[in-house]
Amino acid sequence: MSNDWRTLMSDFKKGDTVRLKSGGPLMTVVNTGDYGPTGPEDGVACAWFDGKTPMEEVFVGAALETDDGGPSVSRVVRG
Repeated sequence: MSNDWRTLMSDFKKGDTVRLKSGGPLMTVVNTGDYGPTGPEDGVACAWFDGKTPMEEVFVGAALETDDGGPSVSRVVRG
């Protein structure tokens, strides 16, 4: 069995801010670990707000990237 999922999990820490590589809201990592039902499968539990509604979901680590603080599509203001 490969340790690739453990290496990937070391890329994210509780409190990190992340986004889906495909875009979306800024999220906070609340936990990382094995979320697979039948064996090691990387997972990153993230929390964010949709308006005033708190949301939480587990994502595959490969689908996430740490936020660099730069502008995103949702934060760009056009005048």
